[in-house]
Amino acid sequence: MSSKHFICQRKGVSLDDAEMLHDLWSQYAEGFLKQHNINEDNVKSRSDLKDIVQKMELIGAKIEIKKAKCSSIVGTRGIIIMDSKNMLTLVNLAGRVIHLPKIDCVFEMSIGNLTLLVFGKFLTMRIADRCVKTYKNVLSHEL
Repeated sequence: MSSKHFICQRKGVSLDDAEMLHDLWSQYAEGFLKQHNINEDNVKSRSDLKDIVQKMELIGAKIEIKKAKCSSIVGTRGIIIMDSKNMLTLVNLAGRVIHLPKIDCVFEMSIGNLTLLVFGKFLTMRIADRCVKTYKNVLSHEL
């Protein structure tokens, strides 16, 4: 099987399909946060929040790039349709498929009334590996 089967075409995924995926993801994410007892009241006091969010499935999440070494991608918004080890594939609001690197980026993600900043360097592994990995507590993060 050639690698061409895994490449998303630029106009191969519609924005409507991505919106349906986001609706499903929103239900999943709210349930995930409830399962880990995270809400608006205790989100700032949870020291394990970083570890919990890293274990979430991101396909279907709406994100915005808040900070990046490459300034041309800052402000890019979209819905994640594919998550690989080092790249995120998004459908932007114009319906175009975009491939973005995870490393050296800071993503903003909203779940219900919560808005979270996620550092891409902590996501640079396959989701199957992220779910079982334990993390060291790091106090500061830089790009």
